[in-house]
Amino acid sequence: MKRLLFIACLLITLSAQAERITLRSGKQLRGTILVQTESVMVIQTPSGQRYQLPMDEVLSIEQDRVETDSVQTHAVGASGRPIAFRIAVSGGAGLSPNTSARGAMMGELQLGSRHIAGFPIFLGGSIGYMGCFPNPTSQFIPLQAIVALPIPLHSSEWQNGVELGASMGYAFALKGNDSGMTGSVSIGYRFCLSPQTAVVLSGVAQFAQTSHEQNETIDGIVYTHSVGSTVWLTGARISLQF
Repeated sequence: MKRLLFIACLLITLSAQAERITLRSGKQLRGTILVQTESVMVIQTPSGQRYQLPMDEVLSIEQDRVETDSVQTHAVGASGRPIAFRIAVSGGAGLSPNTSARGAMMGELQLGSRHIAGFPIFLGGSIGYMGCFPNPTSQFIPLQAIVALPIPLHSSEWQNGVELGASMGYAFALKGNDSGMTGSVSIGYRFCLSPQTAVVLSGVAQFAQTSHEQNETIDGIVYTHSVGSTVWLTGARISLQF
């Protein structure tokens, strides 16, 4: 009776573990141990097949941590919230029309899907603020489409690694200038705090096209025409995805 209770307890304990069994012949089997006694072991592979092995042929039993971690991670990602929020803040140098390089900053609130086509790609839209200081005419409200592609350094997709980003949209000028196209590119490093939360530190280059009216006097007659230019922001960005 005690032996049966021992086997039952062992079955409950081990049924949730994925194991890697190495035989004396060198062959390896991966699966869940269903029964283990002094003389025999029964395992079930992920495909559902069961094997009964004599214990004297078993060389070692190890927990298959890589496979288990991968299964757990995918399960969390698949069942987690499909929508992600991002808050991004950038700071650095700005170059605006007819001025030299000076301070610049940008803030964004991004909303989108965290999982596209089976990969943890962020795809969505954003609204924010972009400004070069102290030039009051180089301040914009950008509306953009955002994509961020993580490149993990390990086999699991929810791991630390490089992240590439890009955006494109329209920037509405707050003062002076007319509105125009805007876009950005970035490259950085992604720190995964959980399957749903990550912090990204990256370098970014953002532009906004503008136009402004310019007066020109020819033969005593004042002519007004539109002159196009581009405002640039280059610097560092920190983003929080949750």
